[in-house]
Amino acid sequence: MALLPTPLRLNSSFVWKTQLGGIALIIFGLGCSVGFAWWESSAIRKLVDQSRIWPRGAVALQTSVTGNVTSHSFILNDYDLDVTFRDGNQVQHQGKLEFDTFISKADQDSEPVVHYLSDDPEKFALSWAVSAKISRWAAIGFELLVGVGLLGGLCTFSGVMVLRRLSDARWCALRTTEVVVRITQVVPTKAKGRHVGNQYHFAGRMVDGREVLGKTVFPIKYEPLFADGAKRSMLVLIPQENVKRPVVVRGDFYPFDLTPDEQAKVRQSMASLRAAAS
Repeated sequence: MALLPTPLRLNSSFVWKTQLGGIALIIFGLGCSVGFAWWESSAIRKLVDQSRIWPRGAVALQTSVTGNVTSHSFILNDYDLDVTFRDGNQVQHQGKLEFDTFISKADQDSEPVVHYLSDDPEKFALSWAVSAKISRWAAIGFELLVGVGLLGGLCTFSGVMVLRRLSDARWCALRTTEVVVRITQVVPTKAKGRHVGNQYHFAGRMVDGREVLGKTVFPIKYEPLFADGAKRSMLVLIPQENVKRPVVVRGDFYPFDLTPDEQAKVRQSMASLRAAAS
């Protein structure tokens, strides 16, 4: 017996909020990935250029270095240095040098030495930066992992999952399989020590014997559409017969849009089923 009237209508605010949220997450994630990749490509070019300059460059007659080193939780060390040196003709040059190291630091206790290109003294390499080459490569890899892999990848993946939720709801609106599942566990969710919601774990079976397992989180002011008075079971919908992606119906029938009369009929049908089962 079908409890919900089909085809169902999706709640309009659910549709536009989900579309907007999913697309925004994907754009942000892709933007983070591209931005971090571009930023680190510049660091790679600088490191490669300095590695080439060091073995074939001329040695500066005099070198001095000033600037700042910022340590981020002892993992990344950010160097922002001003380098001043004199070439073989006693001409003074100044340059900016920025790089990061991973965990270990550059040897700032040693005397700084600059190697520069004789035909282009603005291109130079500093001994402190060259000696920390391995740690600099590690920092580039770490920042790519965090920026592109974790931040960018996670946001993009989250956006895809949000849009998939909308797709599943649309399939359920057109054609769905209703399953009453038992609630196996209710886990409170907290934020800053406050009870803000509940995570419902559930299990059940379709008529063909396939197992339906999952969990969902509702803010504390909402509950699932319970199928019994004791609140031990609830209604889920299976999109395209995909038991791995059940859609949990909220107590107010969200994300679907039912008229008050339709809601009353559904609740009456559920009450009839409970009475027949008892």
